[in-house]
Amino acid sequence: MPDPYKEVYDEDEDIYTEEGLEELEEEDEISTNEEAFMEGYIKKKKHKKKK
Repeated sequence: MPDPYKEVYDEDEDIYTEEGLEELEEEDEISTNEEAFMEGYIKKKKHKKKK
């Protein structure tokens, strides 16, 4: 049975990518503080993958 919430999950995951973050920045949907936090989160996530 298909997941009826898959589309919602996919949209929520966008903030965890650089592309999604850029889109939110361009549309002024997040504050400066939220933007800085997410940039740090994404960098930390990338650093962990390299190990």
